[in-house]
Amino acid sequence: MAYMRLFFNTAQTSNNNRQRMDGGTSYGGAWLKALQEFWIGNLTSATQGSGTANLNTYSNVNNSLVPSNCIVINDSEHRQNKYAANMATDSTSTSSSYNEYMYRSVQISGSSDTGIFSFTKRHYASKNFAAAQTAGVNSSFDPYINFRLKWTTNYGLAMDITNRAGSNRRPADNSAPYYGNNNSFVMQTYICGDPGMHYMDVWMGDTFFAFSVHRYYTGAPALNSNGQNSFFYFGDFPMIKDVDQHAYDTLCGSNYYPGVVISRSQKSDDVRAKNGNNGGTSGNNYYGAVTRPIAFTGTGKSFIPSPWSTAGINYSFGTTNPSSSYNHYGYIYPPFTKQITPLPNSQGTGTPFIPVQYHGGGYVGMGTSTTANSTIGENWSKMSHGDARHSPCIGLYRLADDLGDNPGQRIRIGSDFYRTAYTGRGAHSSLNNSSAQRINVVGMPEKSIPGPDVA
Repeated sequence: MAYMRLFFNTAQTSNNNRQRMDGGTSYGGAWLKALQEFWIGNLTSATQGSGTANLNTYSNVNNSLVPSNCIVINDSEHRQNKYAANMATDSTSTSSSYNEYMYRSVQISGSSDTGIFSFTKRHYASKNFAAAQTAGVNSSFDPYINFRLKWTTNYGLAMDITNRAGSNRRPADNSAPYYGNNNSFVMQTYICGDPGMHYMDVWMGDTFFAFSVHRYYTGAPALNSNGQNSFFYFGDFPMIKDVDQHAYDTLCGSNYYPGVVISRSQKSDDVRAKNGNNGGTSGNNYYGAVTRPIAFTGTGKSFIPSPWSTAGINYSFGTTNPSSSYNHYGYIYPPFTKQITPLPNSQGTGTPFIPVQYHGGGYVGMGTSTTANSTIGENWSKMSHGDARHSPCIGLYRLADDLGDNPGQRIRIGSDFYRTAYTGRGAHSSLNNSSAQRINVVGMPEKSIPGPDVA
């Protein structure tokens, strides 16, 4: 799992330079170019080397980034695959000669006010990889998704995926009010309008990719309403051949992908500051979604999971009873409403590393309603009230609340290193509440975690 931290130049007051969207060869300045070169493996250092290997050599880099405060960990040891021969390419070719790439079409584009970073990602056990077919994967099984990171000077940052056909955009759809035309809402990861971002932590590898982005107005953590933070994770499910190939070939069709989006944002709060929450109870300050482009019920019926809800912050990440209308919302465990305490040990105090799990069905289980749910098209019964697929979220761990002083801190477990991400406030029964004052912390590895054997 390669890792990179981008540290933005907060001393640069020119909006044109700070988040440069010049439409030229660097397309949005150094930070979008850095994402592309990092993804395809060229960028290997923040300050050393030459050409695209060195972040410091990029055009306009000093206008938007501070290379001496950036981190790049991107050698071959941190870019390991299970079945694919290669990690990533910027080629847009559909030729079979590019079959062995996990990520294709790693591209950047821009205009005077917009910058886009995009790619396609295949499941780690795609039939495109010869080693996967050797392991027993069907020759027709080729799920992939399209990812897009979009930054605009008017609305800040958005991240989303679509299925292989380019539809069912998640975590928000094109009609969502915060998709790109209303800055009063937290977008799917809407946080970073002028004056811009402060940190962007990035993980990428065989089985998942993730972003943790923060914006502050002051250097030191402070209980005020000026901060914004956002977390975005997309991860593959370990492949179960008889289940996932059946879903791909029969239940859902070729737009099926065994994987999940976990996206959470909060604004009007500096999440680094402990024992407070300035986000209050305003729904506009919170966004949350645990969702997929397509799923199937226990009766074998395919359905499109709901993309988003301002209240979904509690349905997807908490223990709120979602009622029959929303019980099909998937959720993660441990929920962010749960307090995770430090873990005392013989050397002092440490943190637990709890693997995060995706649960497809609603939190409270079956109900008694005989009315068909409008999303699933079936009643709220034991077999049909939600997604039948459950899975570990590969590489994603829940850590002790309030861990560390800032996101992106390094933790060593044996010979392996992990980095933290702050996803928002929690440890309270209602997450969009000023009483939710603990910092929900997750950890992800610096080194790539190849997918498990197909089962």
